[in-house]
Amino acid sequence: MSLLPTACGCIKQQAKISHCPSFIMFGVFRFLNAVLAITLLSPAIFAAEGDEGIVDIANSFDMITANKIEELKKVYIKTIKEAEILEAFRLSVAKELRKLNAQLLANSLCVSGSQDVIINLRFSNYVFLEGYDQQLANGIVRDALKEAVNCKTPTQVAGALMSLYLEGSFESFEALLSALVELFRTAHGMPAAKRGKDFYRKFAFNLQKLKQNQNFKDISAALKQDIDEVINQLPNNLQYLFFHSYFCLMNDKYQEYMYTSINPNTLDSESRYIWAWHETLSIDDSGHMKAAIFESNKAAASGFVAQLWGVKCNLPFYMKPDSKLVAAWEKKSEPENCNWNIDFVDDDRVVFTHGDYVVCSTEDKHDSERRQVRGYKGDKYTAESKECQWLLGTCSRK
Repeated sequence: MSLLPTACGCIKQQAKISHCPSFIMFGVFRFLNAVLAITLLSPAIFAAEGDEGIVDIANSFDMITANKIEELKKVYIKTIKEAEILEAFRLSVAKELRKLNAQLLANSLCVSGSQDVIINLRFSNYVFLEGYDQQLANGIVRDALKEAVNCKTPTQVAGALMSLYLEGSFESFEALLSALVELFRTAHGMPAAKRGKDFYRKFAFNLQKLKQNQNFKDISAALKQDIDEVINQLPNNLQYLFFHSYFCLMNDKYQEYMYTSINPNTLDSESRYIWAWHETLSIDDSGHMKAAIFESNKAAASGFVAQLWGVKCNLPFYMKPDSKLVAAWEKKSEPENCNWNIDFVDDDRVVFTHGDYVVCSTEDKHDSERRQVRGYKGDKYTAESKECQWLLGTCSRK
């Protein structure tokens, strides 16, 4: 006989409890809780009434739960130990992979001519880095570069890295940028004599070209941050020349800035003057310039040729063939004599030459406020003269 009430006729033997109204269901559950409490407190009462099964089930449930927890705990501890063993094994494998891949990559970077063609092909396009996490891939490249700079100069290693790049492949592009960042960090920590004076210049030139690649916008935020940090460690004139939207040129002798005349056709019908303004240490936007940089074997020691523009009026600079004055070209066609060899004196100063002529600002004045800018050839003014050296960078040095 059931102990449950049969109010409203909704709880009868073999009836479904889910059909009861909610207030009756609530009462039923309260009753069941009371029964369970009495059962646990006084098993003898129920034993007398022939309901020992409820007590047995309750005790059995507690025992099963405790056993289950203990078993799961053992499994948990075992998985921790196995995970530790697996992680140690993974690290061991990664260490060996890093060592072997770094050795092969270093060999590939050190190859000259047609030697070890198989190794070269093996590592072409950076496909060997696929499947490795970023930490392992960076470690392989870092170790390889430390070896490679012992067989080649950092500049030569940079060229080797560029040669492994597969044009159009995003994976290869991102791997190349990561490798160049690692190369910069390696070379940056080397003595200047071993690093070579051309490394920063060639590195900045290559990085500028890569930043113009359509894939650059899709690289990871972390890699972009690494590249920004590298750029900030470059010499000041390289930062402005390659990575700023404009720069200014201040004469080292007079501390006067070069600028483009705001009035058209001031020099003749096809050009306007380029002068150095008499106020020192700063210039307005008439002095803002930009440059397109090219490599040339016939260029100055740096190997770079620059084409210069005044930003405000977007006019290219050129040297007048007769007077050797530096002027801004106003016609739509490209002027002659507009390519300037650029050489870097130090981290701030540069020298511009065209053929045998070096660009200087001297005692030769246009008037009391403006100093001529022209090419000089001879012994009086040379690339070593302060009148012919220009601080490339910020437009205010006050």
